[in-house]
Amino acid sequence: MNSVPLDPNVLNGLFEYFQKIFIGGTGVLKSPALSLFGIVLVIDLLLAILLNLGEIDNIKLLVKKTLKYGFIYGAIFYFPKILSYILDGFKWVGNAAGTGSLTSQALANPSIMTYHGLQFVEVIFARIGNMFAFMSNPMIAIPYLILGLLIFFSLCFIGIQIFLTYLEFYIVAVLSLILIPFGANKYTSFIAQKAGNAVFSLGVKIMVLAFISAAMTPLLENWALPQNFDINHVLYLSAASLTLAYLSWHAPNVVSTLMSGMPSFNASSVVSPVISTANSAVVTAATMRAGAPAAIAAAGGSSAGSAVKAATKTTS
Repeated sequence: MNSVPLDPNVLNGLFEYFQKIFIGGTGVLKSPALSLFGIVLVIDLLLAILLNLGEIDNIKLLVKKTLKYGFIYGAIFYFPKILSYILDGFKWVGNAAGTGSLTSQALANPSIMTYHGLQFVEVIFARIGNMFAFMSNPMIAIPYLILGLLIFFSLCFIGIQIFLTYLEFYIVAVLSLILIPFGANKYTSFIAQKAGNAVFSLGVKIMVLAFISAAMTPLLENWALPQNFDINHVLYLSAASLTLAYLSWHAPNVVSTLMSGMPSFNASSVVSPVISTANSAVVTAATMRAGAPAAIAAAGGSSAGSAVKAATKTTS
């Protein structure tokens, strides 16, 4: 069993460790998936023949079923390669949309963010000095200590977000292999469709994180505290680090929300505000022409009319 190094590359070591396990899981699940596919195929073919006997062209049905079965068999047999192509494609799109300067290995390396966080912390802690200086000037040293840890944990959070997103993709994708055979039957095809939607949704999330990482890494490489920095410089750096951490958490969640469903936009969503605006304009015009008393009376009449309508609906 490969050991995970306890150094600044610990997140990358954990990622490579789980990655090998998950990729190996596709080989383990391929044989059970093919066996399950054979069972579902026989059931689907018998049901199609018995339920449609004498009603449709059997040759046409056979060609249709052969194409579907061949597609599902290919998806199961070449699943590791298909999974690799999907992941590399999403990473490439995100990297190209950003700066395009990172390699495929760098995009999946969560330890890069931890490394930059350690660099900032070393500079800030060097400013604090030894423990004697820290204890002699605690009111000066404590803000540096707190902000330095805040910068470190903010950048570590970005690395952990990248680490967890890739692991989620591998977990869902590998376990989805055993669900693909259910696509051979129309009554169970929704199981395979949900698995495919989950893989695609996580792939889009990886694409967003690849875009953020590609745009963020050159920025972090150019960030450097001046030689004679003060608490203001550290405060600005901590605010920027928190902003990047929030972006890495919020942007993928927004994309996941859009993938799961968008708010409906129909005619009523346009007409209702227009009608409300028109009513407000009428009331305003009446106020300007008739004065405040008439407007108040009109508002009272409108309220009374609403009350009558409500009472009528209640009694009916």
